[in-house]
Amino acid sequence: MWRHLTAVCITLIAMTLCAGAQNLSLVKDINPSTDESVLMMNSFDVLNGIVYFNGNDGSGNKLWRTDGTVAGTYMVKDIIIDPSQWFIRAYDGKVYFVGNYLSDGLDPWVSDGTAAGTFRLNYYRVKRTESKVLRDFCGMNGKMYFTYCIMDGQRFPIRSSYEIWETDGTVNGTGLVYPFYYTQYTRSGTDRLYIYGNDGNTGVEPWIS
Repeated sequence: MWRHLTAVCITLIAMTLCAGAQNLSLVKDINPSTDESVLMMNSFDVLNGIVYFNGNDGSGNKLWRTDGTVAGTYMVKDIIIDPSQWFIRAYDGKVYFVGNYLSDGLDPWVSDGTAAGTFRLNYYRVKRTESKVLRDFCGMNGKMYFTYCIMDGQRFPIRSSYEIWETDGTVNGTGLVYPFYYTQYTRSGTDRLYIYGNDGNTGVEPWIS
């Protein structure tokens, strides 16, 4: 059954590329030795007619791409995408995802669809007893906004650890916007972020940026 579901997931990618097509077919079986070669949910997006997704050919979950052909379906770069962070978002000509390089923990990455153009935007150094979680990705005005959350050894957030960051897709253009104790946010309109944040003093209140 799981083998069949894997084929269905790949077929869904083909459907995304070829909306309205009459015939459906498996694009590529990227891992014949396992049932779980594609993780869908929120782990795929489309940029310039190319689907970027979380694929596993037996070497772990990595960033893959497909144009709907066998030759055009391949791994972008050998960077682990943590299974707990199945997040890939295309925005403003770039693909953003959460990667783990050499067990450095989770950090934001960006890709233009090539191996050379895939790199880490920031390395947030934490203590050995701490871990990193990235969430709440939101694109606006040519920048991607997201939350860096630092957890302690028991997976509880550290005070003022929900930091809102922004990036323009470059290392130099990636940095801290504001630290919160807790936050969830979304965008509204074209030039403002509406934030549900707790700065540690007033509880959860509405913020704007």
